Amino acid sequence: MPLALEGETSAIVRARASLTVGGLAEYLDVGIRRLDNSGNSLLFWLDENRNETVDLWIPVAGSLPVELWFTHSTFSAGGVEGGYAPIDDVELLCGPRIFADGFESGLTTHWSADVP
Repeated sequence: MPLALEGETSAIVRARASLTVGGLAEYLDVGIRRLDNSGNSLLFWLDENRNETVDLWIPVAGSLPVELWFTHSTFSAGGVEGGYAPIDDVELLCGPRIFADGFESGLTTHWSADVP
């Protein structure tokens, strides 16, 4: 998935993700590729059934992130497979981050800026 982050100071990818395990060493990996072809993983689930909405913080400093990668892989045992990993409702949120734990937290100790 291409990312348009030029000029941004921060970014979050919010996605509804699910991993249903059906083999050995089954995983879901969400990572970024940068303009200089480097990259890193933002989420890695291994051998655990999960279904949740996740916020993945994308570090924008340095070489610009240009692509988001979704990888699902499994090693089957005796030819038995059946796991899957859908990703739905992906949204990219950009801009200054005001609250450390989501929008409009009532706890001033959780604010990452001096004013709400």
